[in-house]
Amino acid sequence: MLRPTTCQLKELDSVPLAHRRARQIGWTLHKLETVSKKATPALSQYKQFFNVRALTVLYSPVMARRFAKGAASRTGITLPAFSPKVAGNLAGGSKSLYLGLTVLDSPEVARALAKSRQGVKLPRLRAATPEVIEILKEAKSIETPPIESVYVLSEVSQVD
Repeated sequence: MLRPTTCQLKELDSVPLAHRRARQIGWTLHKLETVSKKATPALSQYKQFFNVRALTVLYSPVMARRFAKGAASRTGITLPAFSPKVAGNLAGGSKSLYLGLTVLDSPEVARALAKSRQGVKLPRLRAATPEVIEILKEAKSIETPPIESVYVLSEVSQVD
């Protein structure tokens, strides 16, 4: 029986390497932290368990669809950031989501997650903007720590 080997690769920006890795059996993505936009479509063809738990940011709708198909880890996706489009793809999946977000400052991301029919758990949430907190209070599908325990981020005014 083949035991999966952890790939020590932390950054993947080569399309040919992503194609080769997507076809290989017996290696895991556990250490992968970044994937370039150009390599993402190729890596998303990976047929095995798609667990990229060290990934730091997810801005690829292609990869989000892989997660949404239910191939993500049972412990959820622990990412510090992702785009509203990715949030929509994640929320549209067939399984409930367990997300490791600690800060949520994007109303667009909060609204997208609130549309999840399967539910979203944000057990690590520690801070959010006032607008996001209002969205979370109204969202029936999002589970958070007690809202009163979430630190309220002040709105940052932009200087012209």
